[in-house]
Amino acid sequence: MLGALRAHNNLAEIRMQDLKFTLSETTTFFEQTNEKACSGANIALLHSGTEGWPAGLRLAALALKHHSDPDAFLAGFTGELSSVADYLIEEILEQQIPVVQHCLNRTSILNRFCAPLCEAVCSTQCHEDAQTGCSFIQFQKGSGMLSVALDERGEWYRYHHLFQELLQQQIKDRLTPDEISGLHRRAASWFEEQGLLDDAFDHLLLADDPAAASQLIVRHRNDIYNGEQWYDLDRWMRRLPVEIIADDPEMLMLEAWRLRSQGRQADVLPVLDDIEELLSNEPHSSAATPQLRGSISALRSCQYYLNCQTALALKYAEQALIELPPDCLSERGFALSIMTGALRTNGELQTARKIIHDALADTSLPVGTFQCRTLISLCLIDWHEPDLRSLRRTARQCLKLGEELGLMESCLMAHFFLGIVHYQYNELARAETSLGPVISNQRLPNQQYSTDSAVALASVYQARGRPDKARKTLEAVGERLLSERDFGMLQHVQAFQADLALRQGRMAEALSWAEKFEPQPFENKYAFYEPRMTLARVLITQGSVDSHKQADSLLTRLETFVAGIHNTRFLIEVFALQALLHDARDDEPAALKALSRAISLARSGGFIRLFVDLGPGLARLLHKLDQNAHGPRYVGEILAAFRSDEKAKGSAAPAHSLTKRELEILQLMIKDLSNRQIAEQLYIATATVKRHNENLY
Repeated sequence: MLGALRAHNNLAEIRMQDLKFTLSETTTFFEQTNEKACSGANIALLHSGTEGWPAGLRLAALALKHHSDPDAFLAGFTGELSSVADYLIEEILEQQIPVVQHCLNRTSILNRFCAPLCEAVCSTQCHEDAQTGCSFIQFQKGSGMLSVALDERGEWYRYHHLFQELLQQQIKDRLTPDEISGLHRRAASWFEEQGLLDDAFDHLLLADDPAAASQLIVRHRNDIYNGEQWYDLDRWMRRLPVEIIADDPEMLMLEAWRLRSQGRQADVLPVLDDIEELLSNEPHSSAATPQLRGSISALRSCQYYLNCQTALALKYAEQALIELPPDCLSERGFALSIMTGALRTNGELQTARKIIHDALADTSLPVGTFQCRTLISLCLIDWHEPDLRSLRRTARQCLKLGEELGLMESCLMAHFFLGIVHYQYNELARAETSLGPVISNQRLPNQQYSTDSAVALASVYQARGRPDKARKTLEAVGERLLSERDFGMLQHVQAFQADLALRQGRMAEALSWAEKFEPQPFENKYAFYEPRMTLARVLITQGSVDSHKQADSLLTRLETFVAGIHNTRFLIEVFALQALLHDARDDEPAALKALSRAISLARSGGFIRLFVDLGPGLARLLHKLDQNAHGPRYVGEILAAFRSDEKAKGSAAPAHSLTKRELEILQLMIKDLSNRQIAEQLYIATATVKRHNENLY
């Protein structure tokens, strides 16, 4: 790649020679950075000795600030480039009092420091020599050249990076490896006391003590869970040796929650098996804490919920709530969400809602992650019921609480639900505004929500007449999932890419996907989009007798499944697809009956896009539906959205002339012939006539 760019003169190369200061630049640099004048000859000498090395010149400037005779200092400067750093650092250090030299060396291990941290790392010497606080920090405030203030109050500092590197080289000659590790442990202990776990973790690894780093995470697991620090947990776990995680049940549980936070439930199960195997043997069995047992129950309940084993899901969720201590707010919220989801799946909707409202009204619990998790549970119930008005209200409440508490994951989940509400209401601009932050935020590890948000956003772009943007959105998320080897969610994206191809008239691409897609088993895990609906659409559009038979069988099984788990949102879509299938088979009465069932269920929720996304064939059926029986205003809103979509498509693509076949069909349609009669006259399939009708429409 670089060779090709270089060959075509498209590569700008900056090498060491280009970064060196000229003598003129060196002179200007010293004039601007030093109050004390230096002779041109001595500056030239320094320039020659450093070979224009900017970092070396900077160190010389630092040394000159504290030197009484700058020309004498520069005149005594000799040596090759390899000795420049040592010479300059010695000049700086020798000018400092012993306590400062002591602290300079020891605090060089810190990327940032303040007075209490310096005292902790430097042991007692700072206190013994200090008259007013930490004498080393007083020195830093006075010097202004060796370090950089990081805040306006002058509490936090960092060293100039080159100066820090040189100090670190010196400390290796003055202290043993064990002594340096001890400094890192002191720093880690101080950072942990302040709740700065990231810094503490880094220093324990620098102390070459990954076991201590792992136990740091275990001690603070509730803070991590309750603060939704999944991104940090993922980074920390990836940096630990595999064997430290594999041999410790507590560390394996952290790994299980890390995977769960990413929506990788299938990967959670073998980890749970490993934990239970370790706990069945000594010495781990006696170390099993109530939280560990409760965590296992909570994650097992999710496993059974997704597999539609609601009795077991309820059993394990209830067990988790008994076993988990009161301060495990995130885990208890997770178990409660599984419990209420299982109750909804069983049709016990009022019981589920009561449990949620009672939990939200419990003032004995601190306001935090538990309430946000509970609100998300209510969002899922509202979505599947479906009740878009209640969903919007609940999502706004969750967003407000999440923002107040700084809970990023809760905020992004709330944005997702607000986005799909706006989308179903056909409020496309507002949907784009809500969904954008979810997919642009790289710190949301939950691939299920981020991927569903990308799918919803692609739908928005398609509806707004931006098909290329829709495709690119899906391609980007697909590449990310592939790089992270999340093949489960990648298949989800590929299914919607087929759906999008169908909407954009790329039938061959959609058929290619359908031939490879396996619809079994049915799972209770999808929110915004269900891939099996796309398979049904492809089979209907394919138009053969065999494909229609397959679509009929699939939709019958889907109807039984989603009705059995009381998922009304997807039941509406099944009925709408059945209407399209009956219409493709030229059975208009059955088509209108199925569409009537879909509209009856969707009306209270106010769904619009669900119907529009199924294509113009549904619009023709809506025109023939008894609108007075379903509310002319509601049906009118759906038809208006169809017209808006056609307008958006028209503005996005140039108009094209009718084909010869389309003109033939149009002439026969004028004669009021049925689709079947037109097919017989032209010797083509009825489904082919219907596809041409959609293009004409």
